[in-house]
Amino acid sequence: MNGFTYNIETDRLNIRPFIKEDYLNWLNQYNNRMPSQHKYDDGKIDMSICTMV
Repeated sequence: MNGFTYNIETDRLNIRPFIKEDYLNWLNQYNNRMPSQHKYDDGKIDMSICTMV
């Protein structure tokens, strides 16, 4: 990053750079995806290659 930090926050949204603590939530969301509901939706994805380091 170029030294510019940002944090935009509303009642329902917080836009900020990723932090290490975001990883578990990101992984859980992919592991718990619903089956595909649209032809462009990949549905469930094998996330076994993503491990906690």
